[in-house]
Amino acid sequence: MLKEMKEQITEAFERIMKSGEIKAEQVRDIIQTAVSDTAGKVKEGGITLREIAKEATATAMDGLKQKGIATRERITAAVEGAIDGIKSTKQRAVDRTRQEIQQLKTRLGGEEQKLSEDVREALEGTRQSSEAFTG
Repeated sequence: MLKEMKEQITEAFERIMKSGEIKAEQVRDIIQTAVSDTAGKVKEGGITLREIAKEATATAMDGLKQKGIATRERITAAVEGAIDGIKSTKQRAVDRTRQEIQQLKTRLGGEEQKLSEDVREALEGTRQSSEAFTG
């Protein structure tokens, strides 16, 4: 998985270099996308988010150094991209959990209402039964 991420970053740098200069914003976007894609594929017990961020940042810095364009701004952008990639992955997970919670709340509300109706029906049945006894 890390190998694919490294290839994704390297290929993206190559494409942009062919079209001109790599801007810091492009570096951030490339790293954010690569980290987010990779982190989204991680399964429990697999590679850690730390390893993904570390590998992505190292790959970006190596690529920038090899091309002789490793400026402070671009390296900062690579680090920010790694952080943003992890944040976006985790934010999607939080959003999914919130959505699941909302669905469960809705379901719970329906089940509570059904329970209340069932109890009312049972009470009505017992009331009718008692009236027949006393009546």
